[in-house]
Amino acid sequence: MTRDFVYGRNAARELYRGPRDVLEVWVSERAAAQIPWLDAGPRPQVKPERVLSEAAGTRDHQGVVAWCEPFRYADAYELAATERPLLVCLDQVTDPHNLGAVIRSAEGAGATLSTFVLLMLGLLALSLLFTFLGGQIAVMVTDFIQGAFANLVF
Repeated sequence: MTRDFVYGRNAARELYRGPRDVLEVWVSERAAAQIPWLDAGPRPQVKPERVLSEAAGTRDHQGVVAWCEPFRYADAYELAATERPLLVCLDQVTDPHNLGAVIRSAEGAGATLSTFVLLMLGLLALSLLFTFLGGQIAVMVTDFIQGAFANLVF
């Protein structure tokens, strides 16, 4: 079975909160003594810092490396099974402003409001993931609020 991994305290904590099962957790002695939420998942294995760095591929692991079940992507056939599906497929989008514009355009082309809101929530969750991995969220949150406000007003 393939599995995904995350490293860092915030990323691991969000993994514990999310829908995917946490399969295995390695922590340093210091992290094991400082992090109370580690009891919520599988029993963490205490490992030397060197082992954690090798597993994470970096020394920026903050004393926590966790493995989880792979992300389950939506099946294209399930998405297209609705009566009149409106699917927007994107690749290599790096600017949240462009993504917000695409979503607003899709809503204008006939995507239902419920799909729009769910899509925006999914994108907000994606931006949070990038934030926990070291990205920035301020632009994405602003775009989300702007898009939601535009739908309410117009």
